[in-house]
Amino acid sequence: MSRIKRYGLMLLVLAGAWTRAVAQDEPAKPAIFVTAMAAGDSIVLRWAPSKGTAWQMLNKYGYKIERFTILKDSTVLSTKPSVVVAPLVKPAAQAAWERVMDQDDYVAIVAQAIFGDDFELDKKTTDVMSMYLKSTETESRFSFAVFAADMSPRAAQLSGLRFVDRTIRKDEKYLYKIYSLVPEKVMSIATGMAYIGSRDYAPLPKPAAPVVTMKANQALVSWDGYSQQRLFTAYHLEKSVNNAPFKRVNRRPMINTTSLAKPHLIWLDTVPEGSSYRYRLIGITAFGQESPLSEVVDGRAKKKLAAQVAIHRANVIDQMSVALQWKVDTKTPDEIRGFVIERSQSANGTYSPVGEVSGSAVRTYTDKQPMATNYYRVGAKGDDETVFSFPYLVQLEDSIPPGAPSGLTAVADTAGLVAVAWSANREPDLLGYRIFRSNFRNSEFSQITISPLSGQQYQDTINLKTLSRSVFYKIAAVDRRFNTSEFSEVIEVKRPDVLPPMPPVISGVKSVKEGVEIQWKRSPSEDVALYKLYRRHSFSSGWNVVRTLQKNDTTVYVDPVGAQHQYEYYMIAIDEGGLQSAATKKFLGRALPVRVRPAIEQIEILPDRTAKRVKLTWQYNEASVAKYQVYRALPDAPLALYKTVREPGVYDDQVTNNTRYIYRVKAIFRDGSESEFSKEMQVDY
Repeated sequence: MSRIKRYGLMLLVLAGAWTRAVAQDEPAKPAIFVTAMAAGDSIVLRWAPSKGTAWQMLNKYGYKIERFTILKDSTVLSTKPSVVVAPLVKPAAQAAWERVMDQDDYVAIVAQAIFGDDFELDKKTTDVMSMYLKSTETESRFSFAVFAADMSPRAAQLSGLRFVDRTIRKDEKYLYKIYSLVPEKVMSIATGMAYIGSRDYAPLPKPAAPVVTMKANQALVSWDGYSQQRLFTAYHLEKSVNNAPFKRVNRRPMINTTSLAKPHLIWLDTVPEGSSYRYRLIGITAFGQESPLSEVVDGRAKKKLAAQVAIHRANVIDQMSVALQWKVDTKTPDEIRGFVIERSQSANGTYSPVGEVSGSAVRTYTDKQPMATNYYRVGAKGDDETVFSFPYLVQLEDSIPPGAPSGLTAVADTAGLVAVAWSANREPDLLGYRIFRSNFRNSEFSQITISPLSGQQYQDTINLKTLSRSVFYKIAAVDRRFNTSEFSEVIEVKRPDVLPPMPPVISGVKSVKEGVEIQWKRSPSEDVALYKLYRRHSFSSGWNVVRTLQKNDTTVYVDPVGAQHQYEYYMIAIDEGGLQSAATKKFLGRALPVRVRPAIEQIEILPDRTAKRVKLTWQYNEASVAKYQVYRALPDAPLALYKTVREPGVYDDQVTNNTRYIYRVKAIFRDGSESEFSKEMQVDY
């Protein structure tokens, strides 16, 4: 049973329908994969285990097939009758294989895989290869057996991997379950299932036609196997030359080894020069069926042109045109139909035609519109092929610089990265651009690029922690002769503000009759937008902004506070970016004393829970009272001004149940004097 050796390295590329399914979706434990086909009056089942070790166990213990009737006359049955259509399916005895081995190579392959003492490809393999094959022998046997079962229905039947159910009814649809008979304690193998009925029959489609790329004496045949991998596990490719009968180009089926990354199968065929050819495909399914023939593709092999072309001279005429001369080495000049002259700006760039000449005798051409830098090549044109010379460089004298770049823009972010961009110049011989930078518009600019840039973008990095608020850019264009253009317009980019401004300086705090007078000196930072003055007094634990001043406002402010309390002050500067300076040193201040009026003593406090409020009333006999100020606090919290009223009474309607409130009241007179605070009044609401 050494027939297995005929298949050589097929082991290394074997990827039938079953082994591909396992590689892509292999379960955690061994399982039985099933596919089914409706074939008129019967259902054909094909299956295979997911692992070689499971295959060996199932060859020993076998499979059981049970059929459940799910639909009858398109109606789902409430009870699902079942029948065991095959109580035991396993490989046939060795004698059954020997009777047909000489008729079917695939039967011989499976027999060797199941019954053979060894499973070597070739006795001449190296020690390393022998060790590798030995270590993977079970998987090798399994892969060959499954592949052969794909190719031959007889091999699948003898392998115990195929069953034909001929007891079906056309008006019913079934669920087939294929069980492992391997004892659970030996190996747990998941059951395989297939759902199908005779009405699911569909004729096998033909494969998509191959695509042929013609070359001299060669045809590259390719086709998309990936999109058809669930239909066809292998292919035969057939060829006809010069309308002769079709013959298969492959002795063995071409296995469908495609993947998403490499979806095409490829066959490189040798075709006689000038011959016509035709190709077509036959697909092979996992049931061993051959598909209808694909559409035929045909063509003619290209004729190779035996010629060598070389440009040997190029004369520049008045810096306005280039006269080319070339030589041709060929033994068949009558096969040359003419010449094409092409040009590019670089040796490995894209060449474009600039002219053609007819016939094989002409050897000159004049380019009347050359560029500053020209790479020329000349191609000899045959019936099917054009043979090109090596590139030949011709440069014209050039002292004209490019135009100044335009459209310069630049944007800086808070990380110090500046995105500089500009519009492209139109000169065909442009080499690139140079970028220049300065911290001042009218000072000397420094080049920040080592060599000319070929694109229209550049990313620069700048220092943000500097007193210079802006950075300036300009660019120049350079051609391939290193002629430099005029500079572009200068563009200014403001540095993102990451440095807070310097603080102002409080130069004096003075007590005056009107309150506390604060004087200060402005911050030396140029980007200051405004100043804020903060204050707190003995009854407050927090600071309040008492004045916001713009950059050029006065530097003196009188805070209209009373003389009975001492106040603390500080000031900050805020720049245009919203950054705040450090606070100034804190200073104390108090207004000049004025006559202090007596405190309010006759105060009544009444909680009204129906109206959800607290009522405060008081009597005060002093004249010239302008207003009353009511202060309120919670226990262990500082007093804060709650309301200012004109009359001696107030309602507090912002109260919460089970809360104690503390109140104090003071009078403010028309001359600015104030009474002392009343005693604390408490109420439990």
